[in-house]
Amino acid sequence: MRFILVAFLSMMMLPFVGKAQMKNPVSWQFSVKKLEGDNYRFEAKAVMESGFHIWAQDPGGDGSLIPTSFTAEELQSGWVGEWKEAKNPKVQNLEFIDGAVRWHDKEIVFYRDFKGKRGDKVKGAVQYQSCNDKMCYPPAIENFIVAVN
Repeated sequence: MRFILVAFLSMMMLPFVGKAQMKNPVSWQFSVKKLEGDNYRFEAKAVMESGFHIWAQDPGGDGSLIPTSFTAEELQSGWVGEWKEAKNPKVQNLEFIDGAVRWHDKEIVFYRDFKGKRGDKVKGAVQYQSCNDKMCYPPAIENFIVAVN
């Protein structure tokens, strides 16, 4: 009888498994801006909910932090330079991590310049970790495909 009761309760819980997902506190917007000639800028803008942050590309600390990082397919005309942050990250020493840590809150734009033409597509992904003052979510990946217009 006990086995039947446990089996029944387990079956009743199946529809709820996987429905309790964490809400992502970071939203991303991806765009391409025309510069001069055949030069363009790819921008990835992260907007964080109040109280949350993401780590900078160089998060500092003791090596345990997950940096915000980008992977992108090679473009026919090529990338120019490295990924950059539009503003300096906040820097703070925390008692439980060796070394200063660097992060962005509210919003941040990451960018990289490239040579291209209309019709090209910028494809890739950003990996990041969002945290608040109590916890960090597991790392997340956001894919992007943006056409050059």
